[in-house]
Amino acid sequence: MIGITLYFYPDLEKIIQALIHKSSINIDLKNLLRNNVDFFVKYMDDVNHLNLRTFQFFLSKIEHLYNIIIEIENQAQAAFFNYILHYCFKICVNHRAGNLLYCWERNQEYGNIKFSKLDIFGSSSAFRFVDDFVVDSILDSKRVQRMMEVYEAEFFLSKSEYEMPFRKLESSWYILQDREIEKYLEETLDDLSKNEYKIVEYARMIPLMLRLEKIGFSFHYCKDRFSITLHEGIRGKNDRLAYAIY
Repeated sequence: MIGITLYFYPDLEKIIQALIHKSSINIDLKNLLRNNVDFFVKYMDDVNHLNLRTFQFFLSKIEHLYNIIIEIENQAQAAFFNYILHYCFKICVNHRAGNLLYCWERNQEYGNIKFSKLDIFGSSSAFRFVDDFVVDSILDSKRVQRMMEVYEAEFFLSKSEYEMPFRKLESSWYILQDREIEKYLEETLDDLSKNEYKIVEYARMIPLMLRLEKIGFSFHYCKDRFSITLHEGIRGKNDRLAYAIY
């Protein structure tokens, strides 16, 4: 068959199941991984990176993360790990495929970050400690605990807090009309001036504002009113700030 290129696509699902089974990791973690095999296969196929060594690399990383997270007592522990499992896999695949982008600013630890060259909108909940561990094998349990507390504040809130304008803007800005975005920005500024947001949310606001600026919004919001309102809110709180505010 001269002149014809043949491509071999392994039966990833069966092989991944076998790799999980033969690994020496905790049985509870094995069960969680088995429940996510469909996700692993689909994501590797979506980014055209059908590489089993990458999956083995992921197993080594997620085991360390699991061992730290299960030791942290928090109502959000299970949900947090399930999210980190998916996020860590995406970071591992993009890192090994050469698509990973490291777009973190200064001491920013969490936020809306574009982590892949193939990514259009970015992850609404990216965690820097995962990126640092995957890329540089740097892992601090206290840092993980801080981020679990951030996750708890974000996803274990009352329904009324989910209705706040910044949360609406953060989760759906890419499908909103310009006038809707401007409306939510104004409402966010009003709520900031009233100290309606938790301080852990401030570090997520700035990357989103900068992202909106890049797609064409004129940001007197971020550079003038937003910055002033944000710093006034910080001075008015006694909470300990977990990451840098720019």
